[in-house]
Amino acid sequence: MNSLPAERIQEIQKDIELFSVGQRPATTMEEASKCSYQFWDTQPVPKLGEVVNTMVLGSLIKTTSIRSPALPQGFTRDALDLGDRSVLKELHILLSASYVEDDDMFQFDYSPEFLLWALWLPGWLPQWD
Repeated sequence: MNSLPAERIQEIQKDIELFSVGQRPATTMEEASKCSYQFWDTQPVPKLGEVVNTMVLGSLIKTTSIRSPALPQGFTRDALDLGDRSVLKELHILLSASYVEDDDMFQFDYSPEFLLWALWLPGWLPQWD
């Protein structure tokens, strides 16, 4: 049986080590700071250790004027209190009954818990409704 040259065995061992390092997630900030995150380095998200200035959002809200489109006569806007379980259930029923599955569409039948998770993002403020 032919054996591999020692040099080739060392290359394979290095490759295995590299592969195994990439397989386990960092468990501490120190470990995470030593890793390379090729995908996340290309995204517009805070980097590890970067301090985020939350005051920027406050100034954007004050200086940005957002106008909602006009509604047809007889209609009004209303903010939903998603903290009220009955309101959340009513929204769930409206959405699941209004979006019917067919061959070209998906059924909009998400659970009330999923809707709450999707609509109440971290840092959500009631005036955003």
